[in-house]
Amino acid sequence: MHPSRRPRRRFAAPLIMTTLAVAPACITSSDPQPKQPRGEVHQNPPEPHINPPPPETGPRSWTVYLQSDGTCEAILDVACAADARCDPPPPVAIECPRWVGQGEPVTIVETDSVCHVHPPEEKWPNPPSPYQAACPD
Repeated sequence: MHPSRRPRRRFAAPLIMTTLAVAPACITSSDPQPKQPRGEVHQNPPEPHINPPPPETGPRSWTVYLQSDGTCEAILDVACAADARCDPPPPVAIECPRWVGQGEPVTIVETDSVCHVHPPEEKWPNPPSPYQAACPD
């Protein structure tokens, strides 16, 4: 009989492996004081974000300049805080108001959605009264 066809008479030794896994049901501590968190403590939920107050809505004003080609441009007067960066809107082409061609710019002031043109006060000792005009937009 061929050696590969002979019946086996020897077997490998049995390997018995026992695994013992124990998970604790509860954990006790001999330290009665709870542990304090380290570092910064975060509140949950976080405090609500408060937006800055809206800008005050008061009278708007424009300074009107006569250009070299005879047209007029109104520039919105913007007041910014010292630490803020201002980005005013571009000048607006408007019809030239009275008094603008006399060398000094004039001011247009809007109050309650009505605009009035104010003459340059330095030009006259007794300046004329402001008159109503269209608001530059």
